Parts: sequence; C-alpha cells; structure tokens
Amino acid sequence: MAERVLDKAVTRAAGLLGVPDEVQADAAGDDLRGRGVLFVRLFVALDGIAGGTAPAWMRCVNSELGGQPIEVIRTPEGLAEVVRFVESRRDGEW
Repeated sequence: MAERVLDKAVTRAAGLLGVPDEVQADAAGDDLRGRGVLFVRLFVALDGIAGGTAPAWMRCVNSELGGQPIEVIRTPEGLAEVVRFVESRRDGEW
C-alpha cells in the first residue's frame, strides 16, 4: 500500500513539474522508496520557491547544476544534487 501511495505521489509531482514519463522513470528508477521520496521532496521544495513556474525552472540551464535540472535528475546522483540545491535555496542557505 505504501508503495502505491508513493507511486501516485511521484506521478502527480512529475505532472505538476512538467516532467515527461521517461525522465520520471529515470529519476525514480527501480528504487522507488529512495529516489521516489527524493523526487517528491524536489517537488515540495521547488513548489515552495517557484510555485507555478516550477516547470519552466526545470528546463532552464542552471550553471550551478551544470545543465537543465530536468536532465540532471535522470541519474540518482543528479536527483540528489538537485534536491539539495533546491532545498538549500528554500531554506535560505544561499
């Protein structure tokens, strides 16, 4: 049951961030518990900062992340890096 709830949360977060299915699949991967939770954390943090402009932010080149966040999140390391980056900005750790 918990995995179904997380799967739905990841799918909803991906839709609200404008993340295509193939990127969502890369980001969540086989480790739904670990990376799925990170993906939901990304949505929560980014929604708190960017709100409705989050999909546009995901597609803008970010020099600190070394590319477009939507591409960076395709790897487990990249997803973790983007989550850390966005959460630090949300928490005022500029």
